[in-house]
Amino acid sequence: MRKCPFCAEEIQDEAKICKHCKSDLSGTDDIEPEKLIGSSTVPDLRKMIGLSGAVFLFMGVFCPIISMPLMGSMNYFQNGKADGVIVLVAAAMAGFLCLAGKYRWLLLPGLGSAVTLAITYRNFSLKMNEAKEKFNSELFNNFFKGLTDAAFQSVQFQWGWAILILGTVLVIAAGLMREKKER
Repeated sequence: MRKCPFCAEEIQDEAKICKHCKSDLSGTDDIEPEKLIGSSTVPDLRKMIGLSGAVFLFMGVFCPIISMPLMGSMNYFQNGKADGVIVLVAAAMAGFLCLAGKYRWLLLPGLGSAVTLAITYRNFSLKMNEAKEKFNSELFNNFFKGLTDAAFQSVQFQWGWAILILGTVLVIAAGLMREKKER
């Protein structure tokens, strides 16, 4: 038995691939595990999760989040309005923090994105309800009431929300992950 130079788990002497981390072991017979573990050749899961979250946040800003009849799809950026810019800044901040290894600080852009998304969702829902009530009261017993009801029914949330939420969750998860313990 010997130790895998990548994950330091026990493996068979003749193993070609580590059964724990699936690393290729060819040519690693003379490498000591202590010298390789924690080195730059072993990917940092926390960094990968944080950077993935930052990329998802960045991409999500430009993905469709709402579709409306006659107007088409709308994204979160909408010509540089504040909410989309806040999430873009949070995505950039998360990316830089991951690259700098300041993972605890990832909670700041992660929670900032979560709060911004929640406020946007709430405001949109409130405006839709206000508009429905206004049209229902103004068009009471009117022929066009059915058309406005159909228009409101066709407003849909799109897949961009899922991308934004996934990015936010990944950034927060990377910020909450524990440090790697030395073996």
